[in-house]
Amino acid sequence: MEGEFVPVYVLTGLIVVAGIIGLHTANQQLRYNPAVRLNKKKRETLPEVVDPDHVVEESENFIKKSFFRKVAHLLLEFDQHHAVLPDPIRGMFTPGPGTYAKKK
Repeated sequence: MEGEFVPVYVLTGLIVVAGIIGLHTANQQLRYNPAVRLNKKKRETLPEVVDPDHVVEESENFIKKSFFRKVAHLLLEFDQHHAVLPDPIRGMFTPGPGTYAKKK
């Protein structure tokens, strides 16, 4: 009788974790995505043209606050330390993530 409900608890836990990850992703997309505009006045303009520095800042925040990118970086570091063969694709010629405004 003690271990009878373990599969139910595991299933419930997995469903809760999936829901939390989904809510977190939706929150990140609505809060930090540079393409989402909640202000009606800003929706009518092209922010990349009007204020490119602000768009760059929003894009960097979007990249820095991404949960899945942080997990991917952890896995990348793990792969680099435990790699059997060196990976030339992820070498010095691969640029890091980031966005840069064009200087006039």
